[in-house]
Amino acid sequence: MRERKSKKLAFFNDIYFGSQIFFPVLFTLLAFFLSSCQGKSKRVDIAISVKTNLEKAYLEKAEEFVLFPLDSLTPTFSWSIQYVPLDNELYYLNRSRNELNVFSLTEGIKTRKIKFQKEGAEGVGKISGFHVYEKDSILIVSNMKNWLHWVDSESNIIEKVILPKPEDKRILFPFINTFLPLVSDNSTFYFPFYPEGMWSQVDDFSEQNVSGIYNFKDDSYSLSGVTYPLDYYEEAKKEPIFSRLKVGENTVYSFFGDHHLYVTKDHKTYQKKVEIKSSLMQSFISFKDNMSMSEYLTYIAETSAYYGILHDPYRDVIYRFVALGYDLKPQDNVQVINRFPPKLSIQIIDAETFDFLGETQLDYGKHYWANSFVTTKGLYVSTASPLNENYSEDVLLFELFELDFK
Repeated sequence: MRERKSKKLAFFNDIYFGSQIFFPVLFTLLAFFLSSCQGKSKRVDIAISVKTNLEKAYLEKAEEFVLFPLDSLTPTFSWSIQYVPLDNELYYLNRSRNELNVFSLTEGIKTRKIKFQKEGAEGVGKISGFHVYEKDSILIVSNMKNWLHWVDSESNIIEKVILPKPEDKRILFPFINTFLPLVSDNSTFYFPFYPEGMWSQVDDFSEQNVSGIYNFKDDSYSLSGVTYPLDYYEEAKKEPIFSRLKVGENTVYSFFGDHHLYVTKDHKTYQKKVEIKSSLMQSFISFKDNMSMSEYLTYIAETSAYYGILHDPYRDVIYRFVALGYDLKPQDNVQVINRFPPKLSIQIIDAETFDFLGETQLDYGKHYWANSFVTTKGLYVSTASPLNENYSEDVLLFELFELDFK
């Protein structure tokens, strides 16, 4: 049995060095090593379609919850989780162990783990994300590697695909996580791109693509036509990261510092731009040029932002997690506030019409928004925040929120 402090150390290692987390520090550190800024865009953006605030839906915390006992090798947080309804199981990436932990919601326990080698004939590298098609067909993506692996439930490699490296385009390093799930059409994958350049020094992202397209049939790689919004810096200079998901024929983008949702069907242009502004959040805080790391951490901790979107296919709504802004106090641990924003709300949006249906504020400092999933019963949100007075390293606890209407 490991000492308890080892698990806590893993927590802070994942904050600083985890490659598949939403915590934006990692992406900014990478940006310092990427290439130069882009010029001004001459593209004309699409018209804004503002939907009526109907304010008729809300999330009600149910008495029911899901609780899994944990051993000392399983962390209380993961950036990549996926609920698989066929077996009523939750797949949970344990990055430090390079394995998938599988929890049964029916039994309330971890039933198995799928351990992966990093090197050798059966090596898949350091796992950064995954997508479960079915029990014996799992797609694995690896940290900063231009390859894909399909594996079975025993971690045996079924197929390996090495993505092309064209000289005239950026190398495509695919990644997948809870709030950037796999988006595909038949034989085509659309993997997300974050921008090149030193982000705090870039004045315009509107010509930078948000996804790379890989086609299995002809082993080709191209860039999508959709880019960052033309007016992304209009209100303030903000972190250029995003969440996205596929709903029917639509792929929906939600950007960190933008009140709108952007919708595309063809990945060439946005067909809709819908303003859905949180009524609870504070104003966006602007990036400073040439920020120190301390200033950057403070910026992320204090600014309001749209953190991620999840689709609820059973009720056909989209949940958007919102960080409402925070004033750092001298006693605060800025790294913890960054990953576990204490003031959160969840917007409820019609997944077909994109009408805004309502917004529910969560209890202060109680939830870890990035560990969330949807079942037939409703939305489950993890309580594994160190700010939660009931936080325990020995259990994985998800509270159930049920959708209701006034």
